[in-house]
Amino acid sequence: MTTASIIIAPTDREAMEIQERAKASAWETMIARGMPEAEAQRYMPLFGGGVVGSPQMVLDRLAGGLQMTGARRLNLVFRLRSIPKEESRQSMHLFAEEVMPHLRHFSV
Repeated sequence: MTTASIIIAPTDREAMEIQERAKASAWETMIARGMPEAEAQRYMPLFGGGVVGSPQMVLDRLAGGLQMTGARRLNLVFRLRSIPKEESRQSMHLFAEEVMPHLRHFSV
């Protein structure tokens, strides 16, 4: 099994804009809570979206990751603290409609 935080939007650009807002919010929160900057840097991929892009980009990255690691299961986090519910729902919808059907038949 492998775990990743995920942000999907209709275009790569839109997904990256969501990611930048998520990273800024996560950074502010970690620093405000007294986390040292070096430690906060290590956690940024968890809170800023590890797999980000359009449905095709996300499919390509997930398929490549599954193939490289040999993982047969995915644990995906769509609802990052700093992302509005609507954008998380959009990610889940795009994943269900445009990514998952292709991964379902992907063999490692």
